[in-house]
Amino acid sequence: HAAKRERRRCRVAITDAAFISDLVGPIGQHKQPVFVVMTKDFFIITHPGAKEVSDQIPLYEVTNCAKMAGHSEVSSSMIAFVMDTMEGGYNGGRQYIFSVENEDQFVAWTQAINQQVIISTKLFRNLSKLQEAKERARSVLKTETWQLVFGIFIVSNFIVNIGQACIAPNSSSSGGGDSTNSKIFYAFDVVFTTLFAFELSINLFGNWLFPFFNSGWNTFDFCVVAVSIFSICYPGGPTWIIVIRTMRIFRIIRCAGPSHAQ
Repeated sequence: HAAKRERRRCRVAITDAAFISDLVGPIGQHKQPVFVVMTKDFFIITHPGAKEVSDQIPLYEVTNCAKMAGHSEVSSSMIAFVMDTMEGGYNGGRQYIFSVENEDQFVAWTQAINQQVIISTKLFRNLSKLQEAKERARSVLKTETWQLVFGIFIVSNFIVNIGQACIAPNSSSSGGGDSTNSKIFYAFDVVFTTLFAFELSINLFGNWLFPFFNSGWNTFDFCVVAVSIFSICYPGGPTWIIVIRTMRIFRIIRCAGPSHAQ
């Protein structure tokens, strides 16, 4: 997806290249003039007059960028430098050779490329760690242990809600009632809201953003937990908050169906 976005963006920016040189490569092909554009993540290659990108190199997959001496296809008056790519990556380990006219151009090219390779690699690794953490969160949500534990919490919350409706139907979620029952049910409310908020945060992190809200159960949980937190922090809210909080009893249906975690 990132590569496609770079292609589209560079169709209009291709004439604004910071560097222009001749390409020799992959090794064994004939020398041909090209325009190149270096973005923060990609080294874009196209032919003069072309409207499409002919090739691109992800900078975070560049393993080497240095001078190459003695190549037969490069004129003796030119200075060549090589770009090696990662085996198994986007370019499959292909090697690219570029030629420039003098030492100043060579230094400008290689310094700019190597500096951006370092930056792009760090960003890519950070994104990879984030994706790994999100995958781990999704895996935890799908484990039988997690589903069993929170299934017990859902059933327990259902029983407490039924008990509250029978024993203390007028008790407030603020815990400010004088009766012992009101304080007990308020304590249960805080505990279950904290547990479900923790589950929701893990689910939201692992499936951010559209995958999370594409699930009806996730949207339902998000609304109920958000309203529950709001009513605990700001008691005495409007009637519609009480109505939405009452809908939390329908969480019990989750236990009869497949996991809501994606």
